[in-house]
Amino acid sequence: MDYPVGSSQWVPFSSVAYGANAVYVPRWGEPGAIECILVMYQNFPTYKTHPALDIFHRYIVGAERFQQNHEFRVLGWQIDLERRCWSFLYLPTERDDIRVLATFTANEQGRLRMDLQMDNPSDEDREWELHLYCAPCAGIDLPEYQLRQLDARTCAFRLAGVEMELASDDLSFIEMHETDSAFWINFPANAEVSNDPDNPTVRHKHRLRLSTFPVTVLAGTQRSASIDLFTGMESKAADRPHPVAFAEPSTEVLPYQHEWWETLHNQQYTHAFRHGGMTNRMIPARQWSRFFFWDVGMTAVGAVEMDPAVAEAIIAEMPDPARCGDEVFSYGSYIVTALYALWELYQLTGDPRLLAKHYPLMQRLVMAMYGYPALTPGPEHDGILRSRRNCNGADDYPAIVYADGWPFAWDYQQTLPLNPDRTFKHLQQVGLTAHAVRHLKLLRLIAHVLNQLEDIPEYDRLITASETAINAHYWHEGDGCFYNRVDGEEGFFRSRGLYECLPLLSGSVDAARQERLLASVLSPQQFWTPYGVTVVAQDNPCYRRDGYWNGAIWIPPQWFFWKAFYNLGVMDAATRLADNVLALWEMNHTQTLCCWEKFQVHDGHGAGNSRFSGLSTPVLALWRARRTPGRVQVGQEALITTEVDLPTGILQARITTPFYAGRMGMSAVLTPACPYRITANGTEIAQVLSDMHGYLAWSFDIARGESALIDVKPLGR
Repeated sequence: MDYPVGSSQWVPFSSVAYGANAVYVPRWGEPGAIECILVMYQNFPTYKTHPALDIFHRYIVGAERFQQNHEFRVLGWQIDLERRCWSFLYLPTERDDIRVLATFTANEQGRLRMDLQMDNPSDEDREWELHLYCAPCAGIDLPEYQLRQLDARTCAFRLAGVEMELASDDLSFIEMHETDSAFWINFPANAEVSNDPDNPTVRHKHRLRLSTFPVTVLAGTQRSASIDLFTGMESKAADRPHPVAFAEPSTEVLPYQHEWWETLHNQQYTHAFRHGGMTNRMIPARQWSRFFFWDVGMTAVGAVEMDPAVAEAIIAEMPDPARCGDEVFSYGSYIVTALYALWELYQLTGDPRLLAKHYPLMQRLVMAMYGYPALTPGPEHDGILRSRRNCNGADDYPAIVYADGWPFAWDYQQTLPLNPDRTFKHLQQVGLTAHAVRHLKLLRLIAHVLNQLEDIPEYDRLITASETAINAHYWHEGDGCFYNRVDGEEGFFRSRGLYECLPLLSGSVDAARQERLLASVLSPQQFWTPYGVTVVAQDNPCYRRDGYWNGAIWIPPQWFFWKAFYNLGVMDAATRLADNVLALWEMNHTQTLCCWEKFQVHDGHGAGNSRFSGLSTPVLALWRARRTPGRVQVGQEALITTEVDLPTGILQARITTPFYAGRMGMSAVLTPACPYRITANGTEIAQVLSDMHGYLAWSFDIARGESALIDVKPLGR
């Protein structure tokens, strides 16, 4: 939602908080926010707590870390930003029903209510206590701190120019003291890492710690408690806000609804790219407290399905080369995934105003991507992309490790082939180039829709240069795949990886090479697994089954190749990939209630960060396309308008491809378990039986510039 500039707000936006958190912004759009982090302890029967900040748990571990004595799960739970209400779950055991639900509700006057529902259905009494950490979001010290009052029911203090008072009829306050981020266990030594000098999160950052007296929750009982937090006389005089009544989602929907809740929880109040003030911006996860280019774009891809306004806000809040110059290359992997989200948004809504609003920025970003290290490509551009720090979206990719000059990578059990010069060299990247080509093809379509035809020749020139280069110099005929090259060296870097199959996504290969690349992606000996496609080929000597990027299933590559299958009309593969990924997601959520960063290839178990929405939100796109009534999906080359009549189970779609000729895939969710007849311009192209969700998929051929009328009707109509 948009917050009025200058208004005071309580919001759930944090950079790194791992407990339940609330941030008070005295004047929206200006610095000076104060963060409160609620931490829970279980003293008996087994001591358990959690870090107040997310911590680096090594990237090869998952749910097993919660079995340690001092760690348990803390989950972002239900959230409604419009009604200023959000909640967190504390789960101190491996069970999901022994828990504390902390719900925060705020009003416009700056009053915050914290409601705690404590459930102990176990056969043991449990002792729980709470600690509240307060500190300015930015800076190290506690400016203007003064404790005004502390007794069993009230705690009042001044901090950073804000008067705060906490009151409770159910809990007893016993102590408030100053501490810092070196305090064990809540702030482990490796917890805080930040590249933002305006928001330091260092070990000597000072915080206030308010402790409550322990509460005993008897076996088989429930308890409730609440705390009111006032921010001044006006706040104290305001009516107590009422908690929002959230509708409980079904078991089938919960894994995806929770992913959306985590996405909305993972925001940060930080400096804006568009203006000189402050704003809220998506972050990948609570540990990663800064903006990442491709993470935030992939978040927007999923947000399209849940709230188009959120997706558009993410797209708009992208750094602009016209404003920040070559610093635009400093935000992680330089792939403009926000452009994918913009195109999905347009295909969903059909609103050209969205394209007109965001096209100039997307154009500048893609041209900067193409022109690196300049901001625009020169006339002699060889068509192959390189990037700062060799970013391609996979951090420890073998070719990147080699070109960076590393003697080893922590993702691999054995030393990789070494760069003989031990110096940084630019990697000539097939995968990054394929992304750029698809970006250009999307920009070309947008220019066509907006009638900005003067832009198209430059897109055509760069597309031709890139596709000619990768096919002429990066294809290995004997191995039937693309390989990267390294600046200053002869020959290929012969390491088979999934990203070198991305010319399937960009549509940059002829039929013979497409067939060989598809065979590689679909091969169980190389990339295909029961859970999705893995990043490093399993028959690659550099493959490791329990690495970070290596040996893992990541959601963004699943989306890339799912879209590639639509682009190519390989709908059996698109359906199987979506089903594998959704089954993987649901299995892990059922087991842990977590939204995992990645999944291990060898057993399908979640690993890495347990609340990593930045790379997992695209799972919502697969879920909606596969199961949501009325949802229609088509390849990225298509301009589409649709009319869906769900009561009759009829779909009519107009497809136009101004620049594409060939096979294309399409799907829809209509009447469950129903036989359908599909026609294109009156000619039958398929008969398909929809599944239990109403999903059906098909392929069709289309000529460049052709407009095809697709009719999908139940047989007999």
